[in-house]
Parts: sequence; C-alpha cells; structure tokens
Amino acid sequence: MAKSKDEIVQELIQKLKIKKNEILEAEKKPVWKTNLSFSFDESSTNRINLNVITDLKLLTSILAFLNVKEESFNIAAKTLNVKEKFTYLGFSKKDWEEDLIAKCNKIQINEKKAEAKKLEEGLEKFISVEERERLELLALTEAIEKF
Repeated sequence: MAKSKDEIVQELIQKLKIKKNEILEAEKKPVWKTNLSFSFDESSTNRINLNVITDLKLLTSILAFLNVKEESFNIAAKTLNVKEKFTYLGFSKKDWEEDLIAKCNKIQINEKKAEAKKLEEGLEKFISVEERERLELLALTEAIEKF
C-alpha cells in the first residue's frame, strides 16, 4: 500500500529533526586563541574583525597569507641561523589557524541551520489540516504531562 502524503511528510520531518540535532551537537562555542582582529599589514590600524566575517573566501585568504608569511619567516630564520618563532600580530600561526577553522565551522553550521529551517517551512506546507491538528494535540498532551 502506498504511503499517504502525511506519512511521507512525517518521515521527512523526522529525518530533518535528526539532521537538526546533528547540527546542534556540532555547534559549540569556540574558545578563541587570538583577539580576532586581523590585518594584512602589521603596521596598519585598519583591522578586520573576524567575529563579524561570513566570507569563507576571505578567511581562506587570511590563512593562505599566514602560510606564506610563516614559510618566508622560517626560511629567513634558518638562513640567519636564529631560533625565532613566527608570530603575527602577537599570535602564533597555529592560534590563527585554529580560530580561522573555528570561524569557518561556525559559518557553515549557521548556513546549515538556515537551510534546515527553510526545509522545515517547506515541509509544513504539505501537512494536511487533520495531521496538523493531530500534531498540535500531541504537543499539548506532552506539555500537560510535563506540567
């Protein structure tokens, strides 16, 4: 026997709930290693606030820039036979890298949350009046039982 539209919608809603829970589990507040204030010029006071950046390409460019700077620094330190450690704006490349990874993850999680919400809204349009009433009754029953 073929599934009804409401059964198909309910299965999809359950799958979406599982995905949303996976997103919530992946979402954890990062512990930042840097001050999240970046500039491509160390002497510039014009800084990029990484807290507000949502451009993954810019974050990638920052890491690429730091990779080149670190590599050049290490070659120069070896040539001069000095044991200096690379830092940029007072932080190690590893600290910058960890913050950039955390920021990219945060952006991607927010994108997935927005996509899940859009899908959920789309599915809700297909729920019949009877099924919507049944779901509301279930929600009320659960609320009363918890009360």
